[in-house]
Amino acid sequence: MPITIEDVPGRPVSYRMASVDDHVGEPATLWTDRLPADRWGDRVPAVRRDPDGTRRWFVDGEPVPLPVQERWQEAVDGELASPAGRLHAMDQQGVDVSVLYPTAAGPAGQVLGRVTDPELELACVRAYNDWLVEEWAAASPRFVPLCLVPLHPVEAAVTELERAVGMGHRGLVYPALPSLVRADAPELTAQGHAKLWQACAALDVPVSFHSGAAAEIMAPVPGAASPGYAAALEAINEPVSSALFVAHLLLSQVLAPHPGLKAVFGENSLGWMGFALETMDYLVSVDRLNIDTYPVMPSEVFARQCFCVGSYEHLAEVTTDAVPLRSVLWSTSHPGPGSTWPDTPVTVANALARVAEPACRQVLWENAAQLYRLAEVVAVAAPAGGV
Repeated sequence: MPITIEDVPGRPVSYRMASVDDHVGEPATLWTDRLPADRWGDRVPAVRRDPDGTRRWFVDGEPVPLPVQERWQEAVDGELASPAGRLHAMDQQGVDVSVLYPTAAGPAGQVLGRVTDPELELACVRAYNDWLVEEWAAASPRFVPLCLVPLHPVEAAVTELERAVGMGHRGLVYPALPSLVRADAPELTAQGHAKLWQACAALDVPVSFHSGAAAEIMAPVPGAASPGYAAALEAINEPVSSALFVAHLLLSQVLAPHPGLKAVFGENSLGWMGFALETMDYLVSVDRLNIDTYPVMPSEVFARQCFCVGSYEHLAEVTTDAVPLRSVLWSTSHPGPGSTWPDTPVTVANALARVAEPACRQVLWENAAQLYRLAEVVAVAAPAGGV
């Protein structure tokens, strides 16, 4: 079922779609199957039960607060947990390509990033990277894997990035605020991180900073909230909190010295981005704040190097001079509570209604195709009726 949008009344046009922010559900045995118990024992990430019977992940022997995990259980246990089932569902929803983020490892890899033993951390991220390629990317080129790397030291991160990209990974998932993951992790502004950014640029892979990776910058959900109300608040809380780390990346000039580096802000929504960029440009342009001189304005760096991700927003109302079409990607956000599944074709048609055909094509496919080098996927992915 291709996605059809009437850009001119009475003249429907079909589009292919690359969903750039979907998630896999890591099986409970991923790490126990791949890491030797005789070396790591119960430090290996695994699902266990608390004394009260609650299932949760334990990483390095410690319980991991992962409140979304129960919501993922149905997807993990159902047919969408398998590559074959996911491909079938993608065909039904008009999705040709799915870019894959982790879940149990944290949407930004922050759960594994909490492991302070460098050897165990490296073993955990390598196991995840191998599994994602062997079980998903090998099943179809329509699955685009993104790798994880250790948070420290940077030399280990660069080595694993190079290994993972050599295996077929097309991007890096990384926490935007590493020091909130663990105390010894250097900030993105630290000089050592330049080696990682240079490696990403040289390998032509973007780095993705996914929302919801740091509870410290999000407003707490009221304890008395019902599950549905809490999920709705979280669906707003996570993207809005992204404003802080987007501002941090642009105002601290992490990206500007590396013009070949591309950054993706996953599951961050679109509506607030224009305001944030306009505010940053204004604050940089006035002298009263006594901040460093900027050779390039934040909005210019964003337009040159950054991508934000939409899934349901009315595109004509949220794109501005500061948020140009070339900086917009699209996704289904599958299978989180805010996902457009199983109504993706209708949702996308509404979101892109009355948007000219070239813009629809650019946002749904061309931007992602260039970013993730998807040219070879076209022949495999095209459903009947796709462009």
